[in-house]
Amino acid sequence: MEFVCVLSVNGSLLSYHVSQLSETQYKALLRSGGEKRKEIPETIYLERIEKNWEVNPWHRETAEAIIHAIEAGA
Repeated sequence: MEFVCVLSVNGSLLSYHVSQLSETQYKALLRSGGEKRKEIPETIYLERIEKNWEVNPWHRETAEAIIHAIEAGA
């Protein structure tokens, strides 16, 4: 599975390119328009362990939106 997840963080639109690495692991890469924001992670690794998610690094707004998008597409 591969898709682009567009979300709003602090009033700004961001997009992450999400790709599935394995049956339970995903990687989300920030697609920036040039300006880097220190409070937003550029790369996020997600792993589903049974019914829970492990996200590194954790950033509430981005992690929750990406998890929701993955689960909606499953």
